[in-house]
Amino acid sequence: MFDSTSVLLSPFRLASRWQSANKTDVAPSPTSIESPVVIPGTDYRAFLIAVHEKHGMLLLHCTRKKNKGPHWQLPGGHVDDFEFKEAANETRDSTEQLLIAAKKGAVRELFEETGLDLRSQLHRVNPLRLADRTNMHKNRLFFVATVQDTDFNGKIKPIDVIDADHLKLDLSEEHSGFTFQKDPLVAADMLQQHSGGKPSEAVRMALQNEDAACLMVTKPAEVSPRRTKYTKERILAIPEAFEIPPPKANKNMFSLCCPGKE
Repeated sequence: MFDSTSVLLSPFRLASRWQSANKTDVAPSPTSIESPVVIPGTDYRAFLIAVHEKHGMLLLHCTRKKNKGPHWQLPGGHVDDFEFKEAANETRDSTEQLLIAAKKGAVRELFEETGLDLRSQLHRVNPLRLADRTNMHKNRLFFVATVQDTDFNGKIKPIDVIDADHLKLDLSEEHSGFTFQKDPLVAADMLQQHSGGKPSEAVRMALQNEDAACLMVTKPAEVSPRRTKYTKERILAIPEAFEIPPPKANKNMFSLCCPGKE
């Protein structure tokens, strides 16, 4: 191999020039650049708190878990690898990838476990902020969505809920029934056995910040008088047109996650 001056290039010099060219002269084709796919080693889990605008928080009754007795659960489960890959096609930011993948996982689990289908309506699903501080344990992410009568088209009626027989779900095999709970504190107590008590803790944490309203029904007078840091005045100020407030940009994303390991 000769250079432009007809000088024979040694293998060492040739390799050096190729290395230099690869660094500076040869730009990769834009079509050859793939979005980074973040598939973390951590077993991420996503949960969705579905709040009916009149009847309250949706809770699933599980009787088929080994080593556990009957207990109440939130819809949710593992975030799958394909959801991280889909998220990577939407953003190159790894934090945003986690948020998108977890949201997709949460609505998928909701559909698989209840038949409620929000997979094409991700705009209805918002992150549930649990705290303003950075969290070192980020393996559980929680989301919240308001559900309406028109979302229900299954066959199974709820357990012990007045005026809710028309709200029917198609439950997965691991669940034997479902109910609604208007008081989020009572719901937190009922969730104590689910996933090591982390969903219960998440609900309690959310009630201590400004997102408490998104866990409550439209008619606050029907909620039990027990309170945490959310006041009677704040509850009574909830507008009749119930909407979940969107997440604020200045919040730490990982405050969505409940502290605690397995």
